[in-house]
Amino acid sequence: MVAAWLLWSDKVDEVWLVPTYDHPFAKELLPFTDRVALVRALAETVDSRVVVSEVERDLPQPSYSLQTLRHLQKLHKEHSFHLVVGADVLLEVDAWHKWDSILAEFPPIIVGRIGYEPVEGAPQ
Repeated sequence: MVAAWLLWSDKVDEVWLVPTYDHPFAKELLPFTDRVALVRALAETVDSRVVVSEVERDLPQPSYSLQTLRHLQKLHKEHSFHLVVGADVLLEVDAWHKWDSILAEFPPIIVGRIGYEPVEGAPQ
């Protein structure tokens, strides 16, 4: 729903879905290839402007969001990237790797979440 909302609301021209290879907070994950297959299946149901990237497989681990975004920006200078996160993440940014740099270089698009403070312009 978030990918569709981003496109339908004209907040972005494309949505890039980037499954994490190894989560920096050590969350238990399905195997990477399984998650990529699930994300590809999702992308096909949303819109042709949803791109799936496996870039994190090739980056040093753990690959923090900032490193991934910088790498994508370097490879795709024709794009301007933003990080899309849920409002729940705003309570955790102190634990993120260089959140201030993400804010400055890749201004996040915040998506509302039920049970969290409303975010202006975001779906709830």
